[in-house]
Amino acid sequence: MMYKRWVWSVFFYLLSSWLLAQQQGPYQWSVRSNAGAAFPLARLKSGEVTDQLIDYDDQYFYWQFASFEYFIKDNLALSVSLQGHAFTDADQRGMQMDAELQERFGDNYFISTSPYSFGPKLNMNANLYLGLAFAKRYRRLSLVPKVQIGFTSFFINALNVNLKERNTNTRLQLVYDFSTARRPQDNFTLLTGLLTEFQLAQNLSLDLNLQTYFFSTRFSYQEEIRDTFTEERVSREFDYRKVVGTFSIGLGIGYHIQ
Repeated sequence: MMYKRWVWSVFFYLLSSWLLAQQQGPYQWSVRSNAGAAFPLARLKSGEVTDQLIDYDDQYFYWQFASFEYFIKDNLALSVSLQGHAFTDADQRGMQMDAELQERFGDNYFISTSPYSFGPKLNMNANLYLGLAFAKRYRRLSLVPKVQIGFTSFFINALNVNLKERNTNTRLQLVYDFSTARRPQDNFTLLTGLLTEFQLAQNLSLDLNLQTYFFSTRFSYQEEIRDTFTEERVSREFDYRKVVGTFSIGLGIGYHIQ
């Protein structure tokens, strides 16, 4: 037993010495790309029917198309990241909304809705972040914490639903509309991250990327049910003015220019 502990102690000592003993030379530029999964710390969606009208998922896959670091000092860099966040297809969300409307109104009304999407659509939002990164370099490993600001963007959508009461001529119009005049939501975001860089070759690295994002949203939805004959209206609000938080983990490749 003591022998095994001694062997493992020597192994980890040699590994840490190999990784950390000798500092790498400074880079002028780093270009990276990575992808992974994101998980909610504080959710935007809370299970309301209007969740299906928002081109955003609280849990998603992301792809950081490109991240650039320009070192203004040996260990301090300007950092720019262009990143895409995937979300559920509009037609798939439309099927879920149809099921919810059917559950609520289907016993008493025939239901028809406006289209949820118009033609093919890329189910990924593009977001831009700018900031600073600091690199602590060792022989085969570097730690690169960063702080960035930018915008997390997504679209919100309206919906019209026609309801005809069974066995009568009563018709209702159900409308879901949003409170803001801006359909695309560009939400100011604070991003923090820690990138662990494992050197594979002189200018090539394997990157483990951990990030957190926090942004606030400023919109709400109104549901209005209007009787088309009497003009009687009933309405309620779904509030999406929230602080949203996300944690992501991903793997990628970095290329470095000295």
